[in-house]
Amino acid sequence: MGCGEVGELEPPTPWICPIVLSPLPPAVAQLEVGYYSKTCPNAEAIVRNEMKKSSPPRPASPVHSSGSISTTASSEVKAKLEAACPNTVSCADVLAIMARDAVVLAKGPTWPVPLGRRDGKVCPRPSQTSRCSPRSSPPTASTSRTSPSSSGAHTLGTAHCPSYASRLYDFSGAHSADPSLDSEYADRLRTRCKSVGDTATLSEMDPGSYRTFDTSYYRNVAKRRGLFQSDAALLTDVNTREYVQRIATGKFDDVFFKDFGESMVKMGNVGVITGAEGEIRKKCYIPAKMHERAAAAALIGLPPAPVQDDLVSSGRPGIPDCPGRPGCPNKPAAHAAS
Repeated sequence: MGCGEVGELEPPTPWICPIVLSPLPPAVAQLEVGYYSKTCPNAEAIVRNEMKKSSPPRPASPVHSSGSISTTASSEVKAKLEAACPNTVSCADVLAIMARDAVVLAKGPTWPVPLGRRDGKVCPRPSQTSRCSPRSSPPTASTSRTSPSSSGAHTLGTAHCPSYASRLYDFSGAHSADPSLDSEYADRLRTRCKSVGDTATLSEMDPGSYRTFDTSYYRNVAKRRGLFQSDAALLTDVNTREYVQRIATGKFDDVFFKDFGESMVKMGNVGVITGAEGEIRKKCYIPAKMHERAAAAALIGLPPAPVQDDLVSSGRPGIPDCPGRPGCPNKPAAHAAS
């Protein structure tokens, strides 16, 4: 996303979804590049080929704290991997590879992805919302901060209105809009995002170049046209402001590309499950036990069992749906047996 001028915002296409690898609590990760070289040697090639099949390719932000994982895309990739190497490649590793390939396919840098993660057996439940992530732990304040280079992921993808609308309406007693946001840009955003409760509207995170991984995001941030408060915060610290201004010149793209790859590897190494812990899910966002129960129920013609409290998600997209408890945004949904 990044149009030269904000007025050039084009309607985002419906297949754009952010892919998220949220940084999690520190853990000693036993990960290695080439982890599947013997057990599933074509794993990374399968992921890349499936992503190339998207037409057009899905621009997706690999790092975004309030974003979501493209359930359809990851499910398609995981199905191909299960066919080639049953019960071998974890969903957590699938998402790590997809994050890298999303950047590469958008003309960004590549980096080696250490693999060997396992999937969580149950979903964390700090909030009772919709679906279940392969991750085992929610992000914490200390690990959810991103470096100025990883913030550059906001050059790809789109965001729903509620993730930034608080900057446009009733920001504070003294200001109707966030004063750190360029006023012209705020006016343009309000023409798309009509209210804080507008959940249908998508806006480009880097207007005009949201399909290409480049440094235009930093030029927008330098002009106070970053979509999120976290973008604006980069200008409040002398070190991060200096980084933004340097990359915004367009003369240090190679520096940003190198920094970004390194930051992704670091974030991908914290909060992971390895070794004998966790499990390998057959379907992403469905813990294996639940998947087995649903399959068994389908064989004898029974409806899927209701989702239990220990499977409530941390607010990331996937399956199962939230079955009508307080805080659930949707009514219970019938689940197709898998």
